[in-house]
Amino acid sequence: MKPTQLLVFFLIWISAHTAPAQAPSASRHSELDDVIKELETNGYEAVKDKKLRLRTIHYVSGTSQLTPGDKQYLDTIATFLTRMPTVVMEIGGHTDNVGDKQANVKLSQERAASTMRYVISKGILTSRIRAVGYGSTQAIADNKTEEGRAQNRRVEMKFIGLTSDVYNLTTKSGRKIAATYVVVSADGRTISYRQNAGAPLMKVPVSGIDYIEYPDGSRRRPDAIVLSGSGNGGDTRSPAESREVKQTVVEPTARVESTGTVRSIIKYAPLSNFGYEHVLNNKHSLYGSISLYSLGLGVTALGLKGEYRFYGLIKDSPKSAPEGFWVAPTVLYWQLSDRALDGYVDRLSIVQLGGIAGYQWIFNKKISLEPALGLSLTAVGVDSDYSLGAGFLPLFALRVGYVLK
Repeated sequence: MKPTQLLVFFLIWISAHTAPAQAPSASRHSELDDVIKELETNGYEAVKDKKLRLRTIHYVSGTSQLTPGDKQYLDTIATFLTRMPTVVMEIGGHTDNVGDKQANVKLSQERAASTMRYVISKGILTSRIRAVGYGSTQAIADNKTEEGRAQNRRVEMKFIGLTSDVYNLTTKSGRKIAATYVVVSADGRTISYRQNAGAPLMKVPVSGIDYIEYPDGSRRRPDAIVLSGSGNGGDTRSPAESREVKQTVVEPTARVESTGTVRSIIKYAPLSNFGYEHVLNNKHSLYGSISLYSLGLGVTALGLKGEYRFYGLIKDSPKSAPEGFWVAPTVLYWQLSDRALDGYVDRLSIVQLGGIAGYQWIFNKKISLEPALGLSLTAVGVDSDYSLGAGFLPLFALRVGYVLK
């Protein structure tokens, strides 16, 4: 080979091996930007039922736990979703046909739900995203080959509708524009909106908008940074936004509690409570109640009860009390007077320490219904002496509540 030919070959080799490789997600980002352009130009109808196949999302083997690298990718997806706050999406999980069909459906549901929860933690309202597991029922490739099975193991996002919520665009001058359709452009410079389904598609520069008021009461900049209010997901602040405060949701719930007959050291008696619960967030709450305990004609006990509750959530209820299974340590204090127990005792006190567990359902985000079972160690004191005795007291209750705003 001549020196000139050798030099040309060498330069071509260097060029081929040093050219910057295109990021594998670049085409994905381009696809996302194209969707945004369709939404801001032609409205939701242009992308209705469109599916976006997410890049391969990895989970810890046999589980629905996301790996750190895929969390970074889903951060990009969450940013994409913040630009279209009124669009409802479905995250669908799919598997190949290897293994039990029902197990595949369950695993695909768990993985879709895991993906959804992570996206929600980045500030996406739960009302506009849902998870569905399809198992191997919607194959897009031949399951007879490894390549085909790999294509079928996928997560997809699908445009399934618009929310019925109203978003208020507040201008720098203080004017509010109510909109049921909002899209922020890919470059972040303009907002396209419709005031209702039949209204024309309008545009306004982002520079003219002070904040957007979301249905959950939070006020956010067009880039979805929470300025005030509870928000719905995790901390969406940027490091520069140190003045912003992540607030704790406090949602009180009033309840009337009624048990069947329970057996105390003294005798059988019905019990009724009026309680009030402060939900600190969707996993913890403080519950207190005033109780009446009838020991016979004309003789009642007045009791005070406190519970610290921990919920194992079945689903999020951002505009109501938590829903799901809960457990709580319980303390009760009772005091009887009016010469209780046929006049032989001037004052009798009862202290109960124990635990209780229940399951709470929320209907129409207002009415709560929960059965509960518990067991407590009961100590009885006559006058000021608590040495009378102790025993275990079973408790069962059916609580009906009303969620206060």
